Amino acid sequence: MFAAAGAGIKAATIEHAFADVRGTSFAAPTVAELLAEFMTAPDKTMADAALDALAKQAIDLGPPGRDFTYGFGLVGSGSQN
Repeated sequence: MFAAAGAGIKAATIEHAFADVRGTSFAAPTVAELLAEFMTAPDKTMADAALDALAKQAIDLGPPGRDFTYGFGLVGSGSQN
């Protein structure tokens, strides 16, 4: 439903250093964290409201509106939060 940075990310390594990482596994936590900011407890109504609020903050990419590639758009870029 959303696009988030999945490249150009640094992650801690077991050797106490940082490495460049990429992929959905690194983008998904960004979306989860942003949704969690809207929620105080597990609740369907609150979750629906969180999705709606995040969709309104998303930077539309690709064709106007929600699309197959970018969903509602880019979140977590720092420009809307």
